[in-house]
Amino acid sequence: LKKMTKFCKPPPPAALARTVDALADDDAKLKEFGVAFGVEPCHKLRAVGAPGLHFYTLNLEKSTLAIVDRLGLANAAKATKKSPTQRQAGFATFAALAILLVAVVVSLRANVRP
Repeated sequence: LKKMTKFCKPPPPAALARTVDALADDDAKLKEFGVAFGVEPCHKLRAVGAPGLHFYTLNLEKSTLAIVDRLGLANAAKATKKSPTQRQAGFATFAALAILLVAVVVSLRANVRP
């Protein structure tokens, strides 16, 4: 928290900073607090119609997954997760489109008079 707020500049709310400081010696409790703290604004955002949520995991994907799970979105996230085969197929499609685009550009340039 302290490291991130140095990058962003706004200080965290005093109550949040006090709680984080009080839990600093207990990783499990601190993570639990962080997950619970993260769930609250997500519920509020979803309640007012936010079309989606975007998380910056900062290499803490377990905490983010715990938030997603508590929001009841874990099954939806798993359902949309692509298998390696699907990712390869997606890349192959992207590569084919890129090659097609290059071919179209080359063709257009060949047919354009200087």
